[in-house]
Amino acid sequence: MAGEKKVAFGASGGFGEMDCSPPTISGADAASRTLTLTLPEEPAARRRVLAVVTPERGLLEIYSPYADASESEDIMVPSHATSWSKARTRRRFTVSSDTLDGLRPRSGKPEVLFLEAGRYRFALLNGIDAALLKANGTKVNVEAACSFDWTP
Repeated sequence: MAGEKKVAFGASGGFGEMDCSPPTISGADAASRTLTLTLPEEPAARRRVLAVVTPERGLLEIYSPYADASESEDIMVPSHATSWSKARTRRRFTVSSDTLDGLRPRSGKPEVLFLEAGRYRFALLNGIDAALLKANGTKVNVEAACSFDWTP
């Protein structure tokens, strides 16, 4: 992930109880932009960084877990469609591709997620900051993942 070596990711399907359906979506009409992202059933498994690797722009964060006592002004929520506050109690998100935003590492401004054609790889990770992971003596660990193929 950010600053790390590439993480192997299969061509299709998902693992770790994560599912992206339908596997192919497009911007042709409202129905073709509807997608369902299913996260693992166990809440503890969802308590990871949800990130996506885009075809051209690289890594974007969808949500990071935070403590219940966190101050709301300290929290950056890249996408209200699929957020940590919702993932605490839900595992399935049926949304329009138009409503998903992501946040680049070290950025303070969310951006539209689905722009360029290609495969969007969603993953639950133990972290996306390579320097922080290295300082903690850990490596990127992909807990669960799946992908969508997008055609604008």
